[in-house]
Amino acid sequence: MGKVLTLTEYHLRSMKNWRSLHYGRLIEPFLYLGLLLAGVNGLVGDLTWHGQRMSYAAFAFPGILLHVALRSWAAMVSDVANDRKWGVYALARMHGLGLLGYATSLIVAATVSVGAQVLGLGLLMLLLGYDLGDHIPTAACGYVLVVVIWLLLGIAVGMTANS
Repeated sequence: MGKVLTLTEYHLRSMKNWRSLHYGRLIEPFLYLGLLLAGVNGLVGDLTWHGQRMSYAAFAFPGILLHVALRSWAAMVSDVANDRKWGVYALARMHGLGLLGYATSLIVAATVSVGAQVLGLGLLMLLLGYDLGDHIPTAACGYVLVVVIWLLLGIAVGMTANS
C-alpha cells in the first residue's frame, strides 16, 4: 500500500508540473456551465421532462458531469501513454508494483481533479439557485462508478499506445 501512495503522490505532483494543462481541464466545465448552459437556459427557460417541470440548466447539468467523466478518460489515456513513454510504469513495476497498484494510483490522483470539478459545479449550480433534485446521494454513487469505469477504460487504451 505504501508504494501505491508514493506513486499516487507522484501523479499528484505531476499535475503541478503540467498545471497549465490541468487548469484548462478544470476551467472548461465551468465555462460550459457559465456561458453555454446559462445562455441556452435564458433562451429556453423551463421545460418538462418525464412530467417534471425544470429549468434547462438543471436538465443539462448531468450532461456537463458526463462531459467531465469523458474528459477524464481522454486525460487518462494521455497520462498512461506518457508514463509508458517516460518509464514511470516500468519503474513502478521494477519496484514491485503491479498493474492493479499502478491503476489505483492513477485513479486516486484523477479523482482529485474530477472531484474538484464536480463539487465546484454542484456548488455553482446551488449558488445560482438551481435545484439539483432529491436523489443526490444515489446519483453521486452512480457517478463515481461511471468515472471509475471511464478511467479504467482510459488506462486500458493508454496501455496499448506505442507512441
